Amino acid sequence: MEKALIGGESSGGGRWSSRRRDQRSRHVLGRREAITHGSPYQKAAALVDLADDGIGLPEQILDQSNYESAAKFYFRFIRFDFLWTLNYFALIVLNFVEKPLWCAKYSGHPCSNRDYYYLGQLPYLTSAESLVYEGVTLLILFVHSLFPISYEGFRIYWKSPVNKFKVLDSKPFLMKFLSEPV
Repeated sequence: MEKALIGGESSGGGRWSSRRRDQRSRHVLGRREAITHGSPYQKAAALVDLADDGIGLPEQILDQSNYESAAKFYFRFIRFDFLWTLNYFALIVLNFVEKPLWCAKYSGHPCSNRDYYYLGQLPYLTSAESLVYEGVTLLILFVHSLFPISYEGFRIYWKSPVNKFKVLDSKPFLMKFLSEPV
């Protein structure tokens, strides 16, 4: 086989320019287009290329009737991978810049006395700043946890123990967020 079935995003070699298209057969420019609009051979080549890169659609989606729209939602989800990772980092940073809950209980030595409690030299967020910070990270966390429903569907989504864990693990964070005074 001399011609590539897909071009542009392939991990196996060079890029194929659109000027080299063979007019007799439709040349698909990338994996996304191959999966959603390509021939069965192009779809297979794109899925193999994705699997070679270590990413890909869940197998159950391949048998669904709404395969093309599910693939589009999946690629949107993957496009925001950097945001999901950045959100987890923001949740870790929150531990260092949020005023600890036990500070409000002890009035004799407030947390502003950094000689008594060694809490580092980072400034604390005010309660309003903390509420906004937590609200944004909570929203991103829930979108990340529930977005796979758009391409997997409810039946496949709730079969996965990882998805159940993500939703159950988000509940304490939501309860803490809702219990904070404004």
